[in-house]
Amino acid sequence: IEQGKEIVFDEEATCFEDAPSLSSVEFARKVRISMGNFQNLSRYRKLLLPFWKGSSFAFWSHKVLRWTTPFLLILSFITSLILGYYTHFFLIIALVQLMGILTPLVKLNMKPLKVISHFYLMNLALLKGFFIFIKGVETNIWQPTERNV
Repeated sequence: IEQGKEIVFDEEATCFEDAPSLSSVEFARKVRISMGNFQNLSRYRKLLLPFWKGSSFAFWSHKVLRWTTPFLLILSFITSLILGYYTHFFLIIALVQLMGILTPLVKLNMKPLKVISHFYLMNLALLKGFFIFIKGVETNIWQPTERNV
């Protein structure tokens, strides 16, 4: 993209990925990917502007927004707590958010809870990857994720 090349899109293309069975393995993989995401954001920051340019808009909408989700979740929770002091509605919203945050600690085998748990775990991994990136990545040795065969 930096070199002015275009992206080729094929509607017929398919991709298959074998997901790890252990959430701890998936969490570690997501932390590693997150570190790389923030490295890319730093390295290719000039692709963020101008915002209205097609490739810039795609980068913002498909990457940057997803990478900022953990921070938006924290901001939303804190805001709900503050507003909850003034109205019960936001206190209930804060409690629902807290239940979502705590869902990964519950080992129930219900699909809706698994989806919520996965969402919060992956955002926690993004957050951890961000702080590792800020601290400075100590190694560039890639450890492949164990996959189900």
